[in-house]
Amino acid sequence: MNYRTCYEAYRHGVNSRIACPLSHGLYKLIESKERIQRSGDEVMRISGVVNKTKDRYELTQCTYEDKAFWLREVPLNVAYRIGYEIVPGLRALVSDGVPSVQSESAARHIEAVIDNHLAQWEALRKTYYKNIPHEYELMRSGNSNAMEVVGSALQLIDDAASVLPPDVRQKIWGVCAA
Repeated sequence: MNYRTCYEAYRHGVNSRIACPLSHGLYKLIESKERIQRSGDEVMRISGVVNKTKDRYELTQCTYEDKAFWLREVPLNVAYRIGYEIVPGLRALVSDGVPSVQSESAARHIEAVIDNHLAQWEALRKTYYKNIPHEYELMRSGNSNAMEVVGSALQLIDDAASVLPPDVRQKIWGVCAA
């Protein structure tokens, strides 16, 4: 689906999940977090291609020819995943043995701050949506607005997961949670 804004993508994710609730959340959180991380990896590969430190054939989620289109979609895809997979996944952790107070607290954390994140992601997206050379120029200087969106989303997930039991955080992130 084509979304006009990050907010629209997020709302579509939320509304789509209503018809298809999750029976368990842990697998979906792991899967979605990894997808967002892989998007960040691809942004970094595109940056490498732009900076001529990587070969164009190293791209894995897009082709060299469609990298601009793919980059434009990163904020929208991240927003959709938060609404369709992350928030419902946090609530569904109850089925994975997480106390409902903790899973609901994690989901509500995201819901309490998501409008600010969506506005930030949309503002970043607008800097390059119609002017992809701007994003490439940022990449040449070691920055990327698309990567800022990915980093922000991963931090949001981490912040929400901070109220979860340590063993669940460890499973989500695949490392020892402190």
